[in-house]
Amino acid sequence: MRNVNVLCVCGSGTATSAMLAAKIRDVLDEHGYDCDTDETNPPRSCHRDDVS
Repeated sequence: MRNVNVLCVCGSGTATSAMLAAKIRDVLDEHGYDCDTDETNPPRSCHRDDVS
């Protein structure tokens, strides 16, 4: 099974990105993928050093 890393970004980095992350995990799971998600906001996403 393939692992997918997903970064979900919304204005505040809380509710909307968390809902999006949950939906993405559900859909990818239905299609046989393992999924790691992280939620953040735009300023934090620009300074991440663990995303390639």
